[in-house]
Amino acid sequence: MDDALRLANLYNRVYTSAKPTIAAVNGTAAACGAGLVSVCDLAVCVPAARFGYPEVRRGPVFAQKTDGLSAFIYDRFDLVSLSHIVMGRISTARRLSC
Repeated sequence: MDDALRLANLYNRVYTSAKPTIAAVNGTAAACGAGLVSVCDLAVCVPAARFGYPEVRRGPVFAQKTDGLSAFIYDRFDLVSLSHIVMGRISTARRLSC
């Protein structure tokens, strides 16, 4: 639980930073990596970059860290992208309009 709290604090610090935050993705950003991209102000990625939260498929205990992201995620993604996140699918940048 301490890890989840520290991760939530990290996400909050990045999200509320006075300086612009930019994520550069050239590969797969899954789980915590996808969370970090989600809280940045801008994501620059190659079309083949992949994002996802596969831990949500393992149940509520594994998805706790994703739960802390909900406030950030809902502000950043459209409904199609949110459906992929909620279902634990890994999606490409092209599909998520990155």
